[in-house]
Amino acid sequence: MNNTFNHYLLPVDGWELSSKALEKIIIFARETKARITVLHLLRERDLFAMQVKRQVGAPEQLPETRPHDAEANLKVIATKVMQAGVQCETTYVVDHRLHQVVHHTAAERACDLILVVPHGQGGIPRFLTGGESEEEGLPLHKIPFVVV
Repeated sequence: MNNTFNHYLLPVDGWELSSKALEKIIIFARETKARITVLHLLRERDLFAMQVKRQVGAPEQLPETRPHDAEANLKVIATKVMQAGVQCETTYVVDHRLHQVVHHTAAERACDLILVVPHGQGGIPRFLTGGESEEEGLPLHKIPFVVV
């Protein structure tokens, strides 16, 4: 069987990726002999909002630590993926147009399938559809995606 898809992009955004979803993704990648790129998305507006909250005394996480947390999150996911025998690389991006970041990263890294894990709300996550703003999200995606 010839597999059309051999490089998957898995965008994450700091929400805990459920072990059940990651297990399914690993099995899927291993069975299709694909590799995975995990993309951690950091929004500029979230970093700014945390900075403002910190200034008014809220005990929030400092924006400067967010990239460190992203790297730590990516390391945990990549370790699980690689321990299962699946090739894995990681990256993180700070940007405010998440759907464009996903599309750009998938194209730049030659990913041919985007794997999406919703946060339990069902449906297609907002960063893919552009639902976070008035921007169009879905039409930007020339690369197919699967909701896991």
